[in-house]
Amino acid sequence: MIARISACSSVFARFGKQSLIRRAFTLVELLVVIAIIGVLIALLLPAVQAAREAARRMQCSNNLKQIGLAVHNFHDARNGLPPITLGGENTDTNRVSVFVLLYPYIEQQALYDMIGTLPAQSDGRAGFNMIVYKNAAITGRKAGTLDWWALFTPEQQKSFGAVSAYRCPTRRSGETIYEGITENQDVPGPLGDYAVTVLASNWWFYHFVPSDNNHIRSHYGALRVAKLNGSNADFASWSPRDSFAWLTDGTSHQFLIGEKHIPLNRLGQSRLGSAGGENSAYTADETYITTGRWASGAARSIKTNAMRLANPKDFQEDAANCVNTNHDNNGRSGHYGFGSWHPGVCPFLLGDGSVHAFSTTTSDAILRAFGKVTDGGEVFP
Repeated sequence: MIARISACSSVFARFGKQSLIRRAFTLVELLVVIAIIGVLIALLLPAVQAAREAARRMQCSNNLKQIGLAVHNFHDARNGLPPITLGGENTDTNRVSVFVLLYPYIEQQALYDMIGTLPAQSDGRAGFNMIVYKNAAITGRKAGTLDWWALFTPEQQKSFGAVSAYRCPTRRSGETIYEGITENQDVPGPLGDYAVTVLASNWWFYHFVPSDNNHIRSHYGALRVAKLNGSNADFASWSPRDSFAWLTDGTSHQFLIGEKHIPLNRLGQSRLGSAGGENSAYTADETYITTGRWASGAARSIKTNAMRLANPKDFQEDAANCVNTNHDNNGRSGHYGFGSWHPGVCPFLLGDGSVHAFSTTTSDAILRAFGKVTDGGEVFP
């Protein structure tokens, strides 16, 4: 009996010591674990990015809905639609845009008042009359009078660039201000990602002179130039030109505002001219304070031919691959008035205040139909 107990104790002691020895991971096992973790991250990362983009797209849609609510509140308060711009005299065609006129209705009354109370200058201009685009205002090709922007302090300038409702979160974030003060550059001011849709039967960028009835009558977009109540130069006395009755197709079949196309390498850059390439205003990043030269700041054209919606970040714009016909051999450049950085779609605000994402493959016939107020109502491919 004693011998058996001794033998059992010896066996237990030998195997017990072995069970207490810790066995480490081998190099192969460690590499397998790392590989599995890498695969999981690779699978999860696109889902995380997609979720973030979905949230940004929802925020962009909410921005447009906020603008739409502001349009309707403006209509109720002023008995008419907000004008695309207060207009201009002859070549001074691009003054305060609709986005400034909507400031009080997006809780930005202070910014509206800052412009409205700009002090009179030596030429007698003051307030909203200070915001002017005039080709001859500065020698050379500098694009307009810059003195109004210089009247604001740096802190005030930043406050204009901090209006998040006018920025697409997929494209940019934080304060966005353009300091265009050199040759061949547009007027300075805050940057934004939305523009009014314009559809006209001829030179659409001239449709902002309140006294030119011929041009006004050939502008078939929802928002038109203001109606001046005094002289053609009295931009302090104006009223809305149209009410919702102007949208004869119905508010649910009419574009008001869409997200404008800006290529990757044009963010924060603006140039003069209508041609393709470096000087293309259609693909420039211009301030929303005015409609901009060629109306590409706060307004862009639903072109009467070859209209397309741009895919997100779909090309780099440069002078080498574009020609002076508003497009290169692939039909790009000037034909891209609208286009977002959201994959495959471009959001538009409709007259009823709703926001719809249109596929970038949407036909130009449908885009023109939604851009024109008098094409018969229902839109079909």
